[in-house]
Amino acid sequence: MMKHRHARARVWLAATALGSSVALLLTGCGAAPPTANGADAAASRDLQNTTPAAVGEYGPITWANYRPVASLDPIQAMDQPEGSVLNSLCEGLLMQEGDGTIAPWLAESAEYTGPTELVITLKPGVTFWDGTAVTPEDVVYSLERAKDPALSLYADGLQNIASLAVTGDNEVTVRLAQPDYWLRGFLATSASTVIKKGYAEGLGAEYGTPPGNVMCTGAFTLKSWQAGGDVVVERNANYWDAENAALVPQITFVAAPGGADLNAGLTSGSIDGTFNPVITGYEQLAADDSVTVTSGWNTTIDALAVMNFDGVLGDLRVREALSLAMDRKAYLGVAYAGGQASVPRSSTNSSVWSQVQDAYDKVLGGLKPMTQDLARAKQLIAEAGVEGETIVMASTSLPSITAASNAVVQAGSAIGLKIELKNFAVADYTSIFYDPSARQGIDVASTSTGGMFAEPGPDLTTVVLPNALYNYGGWSDPKVTDLLTRARQTEDPIARATLVAQADKIVTENLPLIPLAEQHYSLVMSKEITGPPASGTGYTAGPWARMVGAAEQ
Repeated sequence: MMKHRHARARVWLAATALGSSVALLLTGCGAAPPTANGADAAASRDLQNTTPAAVGEYGPITWANYRPVASLDPIQAMDQPEGSVLNSLCEGLLMQEGDGTIAPWLAESAEYTGPTELVITLKPGVTFWDGTAVTPEDVVYSLERAKDPALSLYADGLQNIASLAVTGDNEVTVRLAQPDYWLRGFLATSASTVIKKGYAEGLGAEYGTPPGNVMCTGAFTLKSWQAGGDVVVERNANYWDAENAALVPQITFVAAPGGADLNAGLTSGSIDGTFNPVITGYEQLAADDSVTVTSGWNTTIDALAVMNFDGVLGDLRVREALSLAMDRKAYLGVAYAGGQASVPRSSTNSSVWSQVQDAYDKVLGGLKPMTQDLARAKQLIAEAGVEGETIVMASTSLPSITAASNAVVQAGSAIGLKIELKNFAVADYTSIFYDPSARQGIDVASTSTGGMFAEPGPDLTTVVLPNALYNYGGWSDPKVTDLLTRARQTEDPIARATLVAQADKIVTENLPLIPLAEQHYSLVMSKEITGPPASGTGYTAGPWARMVGAAEQ
């Protein structure tokens, strides 16, 4: 997901924490959720891939994000507000459909021709908003920006690209420093968004800044954008893909942090839709006749990130005891009321295995939802000889973080541990995830982590490999490192996923992350509209906005 570089953790912390106070063939809306063991893995909700197709035009509409848009440069877009707007304006080489399938977008194909070579063939006739043709040179320029760690949040995902070359009128060849079979997944994210080379070069650092310095290919063009304010997009009258032209003439993206004001806007009709990991008042909205509420699958988990393995939590028995003492169902009832999340089974969200279910079932299928066992937890604390010891947990006033903190305090108290909360201002809390000095003295913190596409390996890599960006406590295991390294270089998807599943099982047993919840996604719309995907990847990595239109009445 990895949703990312300077801080995927920050991105998803914001999307989930702020959301709670307010982080592939398209199947039908009644399809089985792509989760392990069917409904049992997502027992609280029947998760959907998409919504019924629109039957005609509608609009204009108003769409709510949890905060204002900060940038319209695609290589800086890793959170929901930026992603929702950019996927209406811009397009990548590949897309993700509602069930997680990777499909062509601007590229006709993007296929491996060998272990260290991938050839991209562009669709003919693709044009930017200004009518000029998209060229292979534009693609090379866009990918060079995306893999530059000084510029891009996506550089980690593209790290194995050794060179990019124009090799035909509509062809780009990517050569890799080593085999990398996760690359196609990363090309189905904003990392592969194609922007106009000459336009972007002329703007330099101003590209993607207000009032609208962007040039893309999408079904909408940018009408207006004021820093910190609304973004207005309008239908592209000259869209290159006329058969898939937008069904609404205009979308106004507004910031609505959540809670009563957002819900009042949705039920009154002043806001037509929103898409969030957590909706306050979910059950009330689900019962309201003026809106439809759809639960979609997600790739994200909530977890306790162990940040200090030199302290009490350096002992696996203590980590296991804390995990066993957690009342996850109570946590879900506070943080995700209405069934907006499920109890986890492993260190990854079971939905991320949707395309490789056989591998999950073979290695992880026997895992049960994590349950509370205070007797066993107390026994482990006694064996470790740490009764009365103190664990310091970072906390802040955001409701989801407060819910996790309270759950840890209760769990610790129940098994004889003292939990000391170190409170941060909301604006400062995220610093602990990217500034090592800010997390000095912190043993554990609540975070969220998830992948950017339906492949389980990439996100796990960023949190458990040695020196990985989000491996805050420095945990490592040579076997996990070997399994994940080999997985990235393995072509067959089931064989690749089997290696990842074996690594996930070891991580779950060792608990450098203590899983708390498998997040779902909530799509709330006026009953008068329909069409977009309901899953996290379908919304954030595909042309969701052009699909929105009138619902059949």
